[in-house]
Amino acid sequence: MNILYLSQLGGGHDSYVRRIANELIRLGNTVTILYIEYGNKKITIASENGLTIVSVGLLGLHYYASKLLSNCTEVVRYCRSIEYQWQLTKTIKMLNKIFRYDLVECHEVEVYASVRRLLPVIIRMHSLDWVWKENADDSGYQASRSEAVTQRRLVLNAEAVFSPSRSLIDIVEKKCKVNREITVIPYPVDTDVFYPVDKASDELIILFVGRVEYRKGADCIISAMQIIWSQFPEAILKLVGSVDASMKTMLKTIGDNRIKVVGRVRLEMLPEIYRKASIVVVPSRWDNSPNVIYEAMASGVPVVGSKVGGIPELINDGVDGLLFQRSNVQELAGKILYLLSNRDVSRSIGNKARERMLQTCKLEIISRKTQKHYLDIIQSWKIKK
Repeated sequence: MNILYLSQLGGGHDSYVRRIANELIRLGNTVTILYIEYGNKKITIASENGLTIVSVGLLGLHYYASKLLSNCTEVVRYCRSIEYQWQLTKTIKMLNKIFRYDLVECHEVEVYASVRRLLPVIIRMHSLDWVWKENADDSGYQASRSEAVTQRRLVLNAEAVFSPSRSLIDIVEKKCKVNREITVIPYPVDTDVFYPVDKASDELIILFVGRVEYRKGADCIISAMQIIWSQFPEAILKLVGSVDASMKTMLKTIGDNRIKVVGRVRLEMLPEIYRKASIVVVPSRWDNSPNVIYEAMASGVPVVGSKVGGIPELINDGVDGLLFQRSNVQELAGKILYLLSNRDVSRSIGNKARERMLQTCKLEIISRKTQKHYLDIIQSWKIKK
């Protein structure tokens, strides 16, 4: 097969695309990844270990619309969407003349009918902005009618739709009144890259990986450390990811050197960071299916995650991880203290987490499953055409 992926630089979706693309190449397929970036950038085509990388820029016309129509957010959002879709359609048509793709898989971006007539379009739901706002913010935000209608149209027009969690499917079906088959395919994790080792030291490291922000619950683990330090003053909180302004203020106010802010790191640095951790925390106020959980579990590190979104689908509470009620700092601290105080339990949970990833989310397993779905979709599309 010749496959085209649309991705965005950085973040969980790009991690997924990069991993599965390289494995699909190993299985004999040809893969291109397309990045559409903001800025007046000419199209570039490069090759990385058999993977074709295409980058193209947007003119940024929506930026000028936002300046002229600062109070009309719906209009600005619409302008941005139209500009992105126009560039996407133009670029896919151009690339298809060169590479003759069998299918294209996109994140939550609507693809025009002119492309859907050329090749089957698959939508992989990853991180819908309006879902985050409804479920992670405390503002009482409700998705607008246009957001729900756009999502409904996107899902119904695609040849197939994938999601890493059942939770996100339930939200979209209810909010957008969608009634069609959506296939759950978890994210793949490379268990040959993310693997456990015997700890070289007794250093207690509580690890947070991701955007250090309110939505991801970074404030919860920072606050929980005050409780944890009362029993384990030597414990270190390591924050890996970009830090937003509000969290910078919080960290400055606390001013404790036992909180280590690492910032963003290259993907190839993550396996070693996980292997040195005692516990990984995922305290999101809402999340779909965070890559950090797959990576930590494959590394044999016990995960403490919030009971939101697709997280409980990945963690069997008390068996291969621990769950807590979102925003409950006392409960989060209690779960971490339990693991720090019971090293045998912590080790057992980490081992079972590793085993679960090997059985269900191993890169080869998910890639072969995805490949089979692709072949079935292509065949079905050709018959209908």
